[in-house]
Amino acid sequence: MRILNRYYTRYGIEVKDGNGGITTYGYNIKNHMDFYYLLIGLELQDFESYLKDMDKNLSNIENELLEKDNDACNFLLADDYEYANRVKIRYPFILNNSAFVALYSLLEDTSIKLYRVAQTRLNQFVPMNKQSPQLKDYLYAIEEILDIKITDKIKNDINNYRLIRNCIVHHRGRLKDKFKRAALKLKEKGIEIIENEKGILINLSVCENFIKDLSDLFKLLSKSLIDKEVKLNMHNGR
Repeated sequence: MRILNRYYTRYGIEVKDGNGGITTYGYNIKNHMDFYYLLIGLELQDFESYLKDMDKNLSNIENELLEKDNDACNFLLADDYEYANRVKIRYPFILNNSAFVALYSLLEDTSIKLYRVAQTRLNQFVPMNKQSPQLKDYLYAIEEILDIKITDKIKNDINNYRLIRNCIVHHRGRLKDKFKRAALKLKEKGIEIIENEKGILINLSVCENFIKDLSDLFKLLSKSLIDKEVKLNMHNGR
């Protein structure tokens, strides 16, 4: 991702000068943005790129079908409506649901990773009291270690994302009452309840909003980690 004249890649940070030249620098884990990108930012870039490319590919396939058959998406007139329906309906459904579940998995994994890294870097240990801790337990421990408070809105959104993830994984998107409530609360994120109210629809904007929420959360946590290190005179944060 390009921020002003900095471009974050897996091979280093590319910095463009006024003459158009590019110099590549290594990551500095004492800088909060560098740490963020190493922690999760680079992977979120991959998701953004993947979703854009897959959406473009599906549009290209649909356009190719329509070039061959103007009625490709018309059930009554299409030469092969079964395939057109896969491209237009089923493929986006599978793509977006899979990406959403993968993003939630990334949230869980990154939270556990940050919990462990923060303990080591700050030499402050908050043990888990549960044999099988959940995501909320790791986030609570991170708050304790970093001396911060994650807002109730962020926590509520994460809990609703969890319910939608469970709805997809365990019920293939079919709605039960608790999942419907979660879907309604995430309506502004783009989640839709299908017409007969028996299921949910995850579209591209839902995944894009999820990526943004993850980015905002872990930028906050990354900065909080570095700020606490600076406060403890561990380094100057640059």
